[in-house]
Amino acid sequence: MATIQARDFPEGIYTKPVQLAKAEHRSLAQETIVVLKKALGFTIDYGRVKIFAVISG
Repeated sequence: MATIQARDFPEGIYTKPVQLAKAEHRSLAQETIVVLKKALGFTIDYGRVKIFAVISG
């Protein structure tokens, strides 16, 4: 599996995924994958339930 590393995030951009991860009982890495999938319009598999993320702009 590929790896992504990012540095020098503004505090607000960093803290929001950390809060979401904690609320959803995920690691920061898992939450980052979920957020990226949603942002890019990928189908997200939550076990037996699949959700298609649609971005409206």
